[in-house]
Amino acid sequence: MEQINSNSVYNTIAPFYDILMSHVPYSKWSNYLDDIFSKKKLKPHTILDMCCGTALFTIFLAAKNYQTCGFDLSEEMIHIGKENVKEFNLDIDLKCQNMASFSYPITFDAVVCFFDSINHLLNESEVSKTFELVYEHLNPGGAFVFDMNTEHAFASGMFNQTYHDPSDILSYEWKSCYNHISKVISVDMIYTFHQEKILTKHYQKYYSTNQICTFLKNCGFKEIDVFESYTFKPPSPFSERVHFVAIK
Repeated sequence: MEQINSNSVYNTIAPFYDILMSHVPYSKWSNYLDDIFSKKKLKPHTILDMCCGTALFTIFLAAKNYQTCGFDLSEEMIHIGKENVKEFNLDIDLKCQNMASFSYPITFDAVVCFFDSINHLLNESEVSKTFELVYEHLNPGGAFVFDMNTEHAFASGMFNQTYHDPSDILSYEWKSCYNHISKVISVDMIYTFHQEKILTKHYQKYYSTNQICTFLKNCGFKEIDVFESYTFKPPSPFSERVHFVAIK
């Protein structure tokens, strides 16, 4: 069994990432984003997809006539993302960059970061730096929309998952351990892909709504909303995922 460290997790799982994420409701995500823009009376044209993975969500947005581009830390993810873009015959610029140090020569009407990517930032300085860069890359009145996993999701065992079907080329077993003091969850993930077993270690950190709102305000964001994901209701103690909407 091959052991993979956290720095190369996404490079390692890139070849089967789209299979692993085949259940993800990208259409639901894009429709919710449209609803957010409508609720906030925004009409963005240009969107930066931060931590875009293999760019399937980026492609969904482009199909709705948004002018999109994206970046991800994983070179392999971006490589596959470019192949996906080519398959759909779209013109989407994809780059390999770190969300805590990314740079573009242009600004955007909106920056989005879905599927709990912000939880991967394990220290507050990285969160602050990421939010500062997002603010700098937004046009006046632009929106930063992102989601995060909650402490309830971590503590209730959301990351304890098993999937095995002999007829499928991919199976996996995830086992998590949440540290209530550090607020970090570690997840041992065993994948079997074409009969090859790969062990990876995955980390995320919980930040409270107040912490995130403070980071956003410190960067200059004035108007901040927090919703239970895919709704416009305030989060409850049992919400597993929340969406933040911050306006420059």
